[in-house]
Amino acid sequence: MFTGEPFRRMHFFKGLFARADDWNAAQDYFLKKQRLMNQALFRPGIFPHLGEGLRVKALGGLKVQVLPGCAVDALGRDLFVPEPGISVPAIDPEEYRLEPGTPRLVYVGISHDEDRVEPREDETDPERKAYPAFIAEKPRVRLYKRKPDNKATLELGRIELHQGVHRVTDAVSEENPGPNEINMRFAPVATALASVGLENAGKVVEEGRHNVPAKSDPFSSDDRFRLGSAPAGEFRYYAVSAQPTDPKVRIGWGIETTVHEVDGGKREVTYWLHFENYTDKATHVKYRVFELRER
Repeated sequence: MFTGEPFRRMHFFKGLFARADDWNAAQDYFLKKQRLMNQALFRPGIFPHLGEGLRVKALGGLKVQVLPGCAVDALGRDLFVPEPGISVPAIDPEEYRLEPGTPRLVYVGISHDEDRVEPREDETDPERKAYPAFIAEKPRVRLYKRKPDNKATLELGRIELHQGVHRVTDAVSEENPGPNEINMRFAPVATALASVGLENAGKVVEEGRHNVPAKSDPFSSDDRFRLGSAPAGEFRYYAVSAQPTDPKVRIGWGIETTVHEVDGGKREVTYWLHFENYTDKATHVKYRVFELRER
């Protein structure tokens, strides 16, 4: 990306005889810029909110299908799968030499690929040779015996094959897939590289140290403190970061709300921060609370 000549874009003017190479160069300019921006903005992975998130679904027997969706690889290339998705060739258990007590992993991966399509005749050629008029960006989906690198090839799912497998199924529990079930927990998600600090999203309303008794009651009035109030119907948003000073102590925290009437019969919501100690040892906790702005 950073080798070779600097970016050059076409400059058209009256009387310019534009050749095919010129038009291709004009498209390459914007394609390279787009891919550079993708590299700058996203970690390689799937956009889970687009389409059906490139989910892998069982088709019956030993076949699976990748549902519609979009991803971006480490080179900034879009991996777009339209309706109805892409069917993957059936798994051949004999390729994996399955033995009792020795399961094998098979991975479903997606990578960038292109296909030159729609041939058209060259009307200036006496032999009327045909050349493809379009380049179709059609991602390649296939099975892998080794884990994809999640750079040029992204993992969409994996299956732990056991001896005697004759059918691959969707996971009964996506959080804990079993043998011969589709496991999508390791599929990378495209996340923004440019992080936004909490200090840019709101203001610090509380910070300091707090003593949390051993196995404290999270709803005890002695172990909570007020963050702020708002009229009922209005909302406040808080983000909390906290850590015990003793690394052997486990704590939890949360935001609690109470509603009460104020002057004139109106209702008001008060927000409280409470801590919970999961161990038998008291500890001090360092904390910081941000009130987030609603955009």
